[in-house]
Amino acid sequence: MKKAFSLIELSVSLIVLAIALSGISRLYFHLYQNYSSVKLFERLYSLENELYETPKTRALKLESSILQTVHFTEEFAKDSLFEFTRLKAQNHDFKIYFKE
Repeated sequence: MKKAFSLIELSVSLIVLAIALSGISRLYFHLYQNYSSVKLFERLYSLENELYETPKTRALKLESSILQTVHFTEEFAKDSLFEFTRLKAQNHDFKIYFKE
C-alpha cells in the first residue's frame, strides 16, 4: 500500500480548489457591486428624507412684465454628491400650478 499522494492526485485537487476559489471571488465581486449600489440608494433615501423633514430654505422672487411678482420658497437638501430642491409658491393664486 502506498502512503503518499501521486502527482496526478495533487494536480487534480489543486485544479478543483482553483475552480472553487475563482467562483468565490466572482461571488465576492458581485456582492461588493450590489453593496455599493445599495449604499448609493440609502444615501439618496436619507437625503430625500432630510428634504421633507428638515430642509434648508431660501426665498426666491420671480418678476415678470406679464404676471405679478411671484414669491417662492426653495427648500433644498444636499450632500457632497447629490442635491434635492423643491419650490413652494407663497402666493395662493399660483398653488394650483405647483403640486406638493
